[in-house]
Amino acid sequence: ESTVRFEKLLHSAVRYLFLFLIPGAVLLALLAEPIITILFGSDFIASAQVLQWMCLALVLIALRIVLGSSLGAMDQQGKYVTAHAVAVVVFVVVACLSIPRWSYLGCTWALIASEAVVLASVYGRLSRRITLKLSMTEVFSPLLAAGGMCFLYHFLEDFAWWVKVVPVVIVGFTVLIVSGGLKGEDIVFIKNSLLSKHSGKADATA
Repeated sequence: ESTVRFEKLLHSAVRYLFLFLIPGAVLLALLAEPIITILFGSDFIASAQVLQWMCLALVLIALRIVLGSSLGAMDQQGKYVTAHAVAVVVFVVVACLSIPRWSYLGCTWALIASEAVVLASVYGRLSRRITLKLSMTEVFSPLLAAGGMCFLYHFLEDFAWWVKVVPVVIVGFTVLIVSGGLKGEDIVFIKNSLLSKHSGKADATA
């Protein structure tokens, strides 16, 4: 019974990560250039590529943290450490091969490669002990939302970035809802979570 409950909790955590993190990471990648320009000036616009690649790393890192914590909860910390040790080797090898030619982008690719190794290893370990599978809708709905956001952002290329943000976000949420990724109970859950946090802060202030 505890294993079934654990699987349900982990499934929900991974599902919500896919649901919001993938479209969120894509939105951040689309806004990479204006973000870099606002924070550091137009002289650093080339580094927007790093931020865009780091959005992919963000998704991998978030999934790795959730799955890695689950592996630790199953008293498999040694396997988690081993996966990180292998990832360090991968990082060093990829960095040595790519940094001399592609500079800071090579370092970013090395990070992505190492995180992918850890994630694949952790998922492999977990899948031998528990069942962790997302449905086709749960996987493809966030991807469709991300694709729709990319399409609209580039379709509105003649407009300023701050004009495009709102319609792009609206399209993302609309695709999530229409494709069945974001359900009514999810909206209720998010609303209740936000309300509980707000009431908790109010009680603490009182």
